[in-house]
Amino acid sequence: MDNPKKLLTFIIINIVSLWGAAILFPQHVVLGNSFLPFLLAGGLSSVLLTGFSLLAESLMKGILKSENVSGPLGVYGWLSQSIGVWLIARGASVTGLGISSYVVAILLGLTLTFLQRRAKPLFRE
Repeated sequence: MDNPKKLLTFIIINIVSLWGAAILFPQHVVLGNSFLPFLLAGGLSSVLLTGFSLLAESLMKGILKSENVSGPLGVYGWLSQSIGVWLIARGASVTGLGISSYVVAILLGLTLTFLQRRAKPLFRE
């Protein structure tokens, strides 16, 4: 990513969203384990999620450009966010992020995509 301010903004959006989900829906989203406290687990999970999302976005842009396939990039962003949340939650003993089901991953992915898309106009030049 060529804009470090954009990267930092996305990490902050992910941190706040994960913390908010864990506070508002503690029966579905859990941050922290015996090794990672609540705040550190949210930070680590959000950095991993941001990295996964950037990787997926660059891959999808390359595929869509080479295949000449048109489609809303927001849907691909939502899918990559949802898959990223689900994969990071599968490693809960390492990342400290736990979710109750794949539906939570889909809803978190949708929320994260919406918030990140709302922040993108801040970085247009």
